[in-house]
Amino acid sequence: MFKKLLIMLLLLCQIIPCMALPYESLTYLYGGTSPIYTNNINRTRGNLSTVVADYFHIDANGNAALSKTPDKLFIQTLQRQGIRVLAFISNHWDREIARKAMAKREAFASVLAYWVEYYGLDGLDVDIENLNQQDRDNFTDFLRILSELMPHKFLSVAVAANPHRLTVGWHGMYDYPAMGRLCDRVMLMTYDESYEGSEAGPVASRHFIESSIKEALRHIPKEKLVMGIPFYGRYWARLNNNTSIKGKAFTVSNIDTITKHYAARCWYDISNQCARATVTVKESDPVIGLWGGKKMDAGTYDIWYEDERSYAEKIFLCRKYGLQGVGSWALGQEPERIWKGYRLWLGGVPFTDLAGHWAEEAIAELYEREILSGIGSALCAPDARVTRAEICVLLCKLLGVAPRDPSAAPPEVRGHWAAPYLWSAIQYGLMAGDGKHYRPSDPVTRAELAAFCENGLRVPNTIDYSQSFFPDVAPAMWFNNAVITLRVFSVMNGMPDGTFRPHSGATRAEAASVIHNMLDVERRDFLPQARSLDLTAEPYVLEPR
Repeated sequence: MFKKLLIMLLLLCQIIPCMALPYESLTYLYGGTSPIYTNNINRTRGNLSTVVADYFHIDANGNAALSKTPDKLFIQTLQRQGIRVLAFISNHWDREIARKAMAKREAFASVLAYWVEYYGLDGLDVDIENLNQQDRDNFTDFLRILSELMPHKFLSVAVAANPHRLTVGWHGMYDYPAMGRLCDRVMLMTYDESYEGSEAGPVASRHFIESSIKEALRHIPKEKLVMGIPFYGRYWARLNNNTSIKGKAFTVSNIDTITKHYAARCWYDISNQCARATVTVKESDPVIGLWGGKKMDAGTYDIWYEDERSYAEKIFLCRKYGLQGVGSWALGQEPERIWKGYRLWLGGVPFTDLAGHWAEEAIAELYEREILSGIGSALCAPDARVTRAEICVLLCKLLGVAPRDPSAAPPEVRGHWAAPYLWSAIQYGLMAGDGKHYRPSDPVTRAELAAFCENGLRVPNTIDYSQSFFPDVAPAMWFNNAVITLRVFSVMNGMPDGTFRPHSGATRAEAASVIHNMLDVERRDFLPQARSLDLTAEPYVLEPR
């Protein structure tokens, strides 16, 4: 009783309420108990919509068996948190017992359907592997029987990725079109591109995942397809005793421990979009415990695994192809920091340095609207100084000002990476210069940021510019009108201490926040379609009565 009460309290008090996720986010619970699973779920920061627990397996006679008694309190508490709970049935790669189960599939399916109902589960995930083309029809019929026995429950099936369109062997057991019809979800196991016994290589390169998705989408509706990501890596090693190891698995969470305790060189493999490490373990090094009781003997290790950058790159494919979501194997094998950026990545924002930043929401929305881009493929650099060119690009995209041919622009503009937008910004009056020099690469201050954005607003000149909002901004200062204007429209505010700090350098995050605030001003007060590069009139003048 105490154990059940403890589990309930942990779940109710520690699990972050599950906010609506942009896509399905599921994970497998494997090799633990309810307290372990509770702890691992808490670490995900509310980033799960479905968990699939290791409650069922196939015994030596091909019968359905309980791996552990499903914990009804655990299941119900998760469901109250808005998390769907499935059980998975697996043969753990044993072909013989899987064939025995398929031979009596009606009785086998009946037991599973009964357990799903009895334990209050939301459905079943079928993870039967290593059958072949000879078993294809029986396996498909098994799924049909389950779908008929559980009309009001969720039916999911885990399938091998098949980018090469293989029809024999393990890949031959899966009838993609039939599974797309019979199941609510198809979990595409887009990992083990390299495997135990293979030559060294990535567990899941971006190319492998994308090719697998494309092939699956030929047969399965995108709304039912979930792509898989691995929370484990693999290593190839030459031990000092002349023993070779090829493709042994280890958890991604272990990489920090390994690289701290042993001599290691880590880098990012751009061609495969994965993380790499070469680790040397000496005879004199201490033995450290890894997940599942593993240890590393003396030798040289070639390790292939995933990190924040590779997860961001791969999870983006969910958005690119409009899939139902992303699934992971298996919860607890990943470092907790992965979950900081997971919601952003799942929503299609690939930055690995944005999670938890004060400007996260504004930057994410600007990225979604294709107004803001990153530095490279995975970084946003929110705290870096923003340049005059970057602000011009942001304002042009916000206002719908198209880039122009910069061939007639001054040399310093014409040769710049943002030349087309710079030339449009100059023509539109967003950026001032002396006709020859515009200093596009110079960083800007907060005062200059305000002036840029005021140029974009084109507001009526009916504001009282003598009023004072900030002690360090006075009417005589060149930027006073811009600061007052942006303050009136709630576009740009001061610092926590009440000052404006006009001469402080502006960051990319501050620029993004101001541009984001201008979205509301644009919609509410000034219609973007009223703007035109050909309309160069000054803001209208009203005489006071």
